[in-house]
Amino acid sequence: MKSPVAKMVDLFAAAHDLVHYNGAAFALARMNGYTFGGQVGVAQPFGPELRRSILRTSRMSSEIKMMTRAAADMVLDHLASMAFDGPETPLALRFHERSDGQRITIDLGRVEVGLSRSQTKVMAIGRDGWEVAAPEPGVYFRRSHAVKPLPVPEHGGRLDVLADLLDTDPDGEPFRAMLGWVIGLPFVASVRPGLMLVGPPGSGKSTTLRLLASIVEPSGVDALGSSFGQNFGDDQVRAFHRALPLWDNLTSISGNASDSLCCLVTGTAREVRTLYTDSGLSTFPISRPVGLTAVGVPAGLRPDALDRLIVIELERPARRVSDAELQRRFTEVHPLLLGALGDAVSAALRWRDRVQPPTEYRMAALAHILAATDAAVAAGELPGCPGGLLQAYAGYHRRIKERTVADDVFGSALISLLEARGGAWRGKASELVLQAGMYAGSLHDRYGPGWPSTPRRVPEVLAHLQDGLNALGVHWQKTTVNGSAVFAFTLTPRSDGQP
Repeated sequence: MKSPVAKMVDLFAAAHDLVHYNGAAFALARMNGYTFGGQVGVAQPFGPELRRSILRTSRMSSEIKMMTRAAADMVLDHLASMAFDGPETPLALRFHERSDGQRITIDLGRVEVGLSRSQTKVMAIGRDGWEVAAPEPGVYFRRSHAVKPLPVPEHGGRLDVLADLLDTDPDGEPFRAMLGWVIGLPFVASVRPGLMLVGPPGSGKSTTLRLLASIVEPSGVDALGSSFGQNFGDDQVRAFHRALPLWDNLTSISGNASDSLCCLVTGTAREVRTLYTDSGLSTFPISRPVGLTAVGVPAGLRPDALDRLIVIELERPARRVSDAELQRRFTEVHPLLLGALGDAVSAALRWRDRVQPPTEYRMAALAHILAATDAAVAAGELPGCPGGLLQAYAGYHRRIKERTVADDVFGSALISLLEARGGAWRGKASELVLQAGMYAGSLHDRYGPGWPSTPRRVPEVLAHLQDGLNALGVHWQKTTVNGSAVFAFTLTPRSDGQP
C-alpha cells in the first residue's frame, strides 16, 4: 500500500505538468484536472504557497488525511526531482513575444477565486487586432506577489485620453516620447529603454511615471522603490519579480551603479545558490525597461547609461489634482486605455515589416516600433494616437547626448578648448589634459569624477563621451608619432543652426 506521501505525489503529478526554468522547479496546472488552486497557463513556484496547497488538500482527502509539514516537504522534494526530468520550459513575466514576432501576449494577472480548473485569460495581440483569450499552447507565465491584476481591456479607446489625465499637450514632444515608451513595453524580444522623468518638486513626475507604468503593470505607491544603486543584489531581486521596476527620487549614483543600470536595461543575470544545495547555481536572466524619477539628471550617471534612457523634463502642471482623484479617473478609463494600447501594438506588428528599420540608435528595436506606429497613424489606422513618435524619441536621444558632454567637466572643457583654438587641436594626451584644464571650472573639477586622472585615462574618457561629442560636431582620431600617441580634434559647426 502506498504511503500518504506517495499518494500525494501521484495526485499532484496527475493534475500538473512539472517543469523547471533557470534552475527552479514549477508546477503548471493542466486544462482538465484538480489544480491545487493553480490556474492553467500560470506556473506555481515550489515554495510556501505550494506547500500550503498540499497541506490544505491533504486535510480534504479521505485517503491521505492530514499531513505534517515534514511530509509536505517530502512531497515537494519528490515533485522537484520529477520537474527536472524534462527540458527547460521558458516562463514569461507579464509579457510574451512569439519568436516569429507576429504575436504578443499580455498576462492580465487575474486570479479567480477557489480551487478549480480555472483558465487564465490573456490579452492576445496579433497583426489583425487583439482579443481576450486563453494563452496559446506553450506560452506560460509566472507571477510574483508584485504582479497585480489588469482590467479586462475594451475596444474603442483612444490613447490621447492619457494626455488629458496627465494634463499635457497630446501633440507635445514630452507626451509623444512617453507614449512611445509605453507602446514599446510589450516587445520583450528586444531591449527596451528605460524612462527617466526629471523635474522640480511638484511637477508630478512620480505620479506620471506610476500612471504610465500602470497601463500594463498596475503600480501603486508601494511600487516606487528608493535608493537605487546602494545594493545591486536588492535591485536585481526587485527587477526579477517586477516586469517594470520603478525607482523614485534618484540624486546621485556611483559609477558602479551606473554600470548596473546599463546591465538591468540591456540584460544581466541574477545568480543564486540553488535551493537545498551547497554548490548548485541558479541563473535568472533580467532585462527590464526601468522607470526612474529625479529632480535633475543624477550626478554620476554615465553617458552609456543615459543612452539607454529616455530622459524627459517635466514642468509644474497648471492645475493640481489630488493623487486620489487622478487614480479614480485612471481606473475609470483603464480598460479603454489598455485596449487602445493593444490597437497600437497590433498596428506596430502589422507595419513593422513595411518600414525601413532605423539604424542610428542604440535602442534600434524601439525606433523600429515607433517608425511602424507612425506609419499606421499616417495611414489613419490609429485615431487618438499622435504621430511623430520616432521624431520625439530622436529629439530626446540627440539632446541627452549633447547634454552629456555639456554637463561633463572634461567634455565641456574640451569644447571650450576647441572653440578657443578655432575648431582644431592636436597634441599628446598629457598636453590635452593640461590645456583642457585651463578651461575647467575649478581645481576641484580637474580632480573630480569624469576628469582623466592620468593621461592614460584619456582614451577611456573620450570613449564614454564619443556619441555626445559626435552629436555636437566634435570628431577625433588617435595616431602614433615617434612611438607616442597623438590626438587630433576638429569641431564642425552645426548645420541646423542650433547652438
